[in-house]
Amino acid sequence: MSLLHPQRFVAPPETISDLRRADHHWHLVRGRVLGPAASGNRALPLPYELPAPHAVLARVDLEQHASYARDRLRTLERGTDFFIADEAPRDDRDGSHAALVRVADDLGHLHPDVELHLGTPFAEVTLPDDGLTAFLRRVSVGDPIYVLGRVRYELRHEMAGMRAAPLLPCFSGELGPVHLYDEPAFPGLAAWYALPWYRKLSLLVRNR
Repeated sequence: MSLLHPQRFVAPPETISDLRRADHHWHLVRGRVLGPAASGNRALPLPYELPAPHAVLARVDLEQHASYARDRLRTLERGTDFFIADEAPRDDRDGSHAALVRVADDLGHLHPDVELHLGTPFAEVTLPDDGLTAFLRRVSVGDPIYVLGRVRYELRHEMAGMRAAPLLPCFSGELGPVHLYDEPAFPGLAAWYALPWYRKLSLLVRNR
């Protein structure tokens, strides 16, 4: 993360409609999740059929309790490609207020260059397997999300036959790192980057 542009965290996020007019190498936007990009109502694939209705991103920490050994913790991250939109406008016929975020394959595995930063409280679920507990965090349809990454433009499939079909901005792990922050996670990151270098160094040394 230190290789990215720290000013992108201190300055306010761009609106999606302003992406075309910006010349930043990295773009940071805030929007709300509209829904998954895939057609149909396919649920996000999670282990043990954990309940996560309308989720597009999830992190599952699986804790295995053992009587005579240290508890084992395993983390799984899952996602599906999804749309986000600026919050203000309701009329988006030209697609200027929406963007596509490509994060995962058809099985829900995240692209290696996609990183989740989730600060929302987890839901604890006791699983039928003996001694196994799941701690689930998720981002669902309607939730606000911050997206940092590079942008390319793709044709909107439902308008592909139109002569002047609009292009949709797309964040994708194929273009380089994509970082996704839910609402609780982002303020702490922005506050860190707003600190002068000597304050950061002091905190790092103090917390060693």
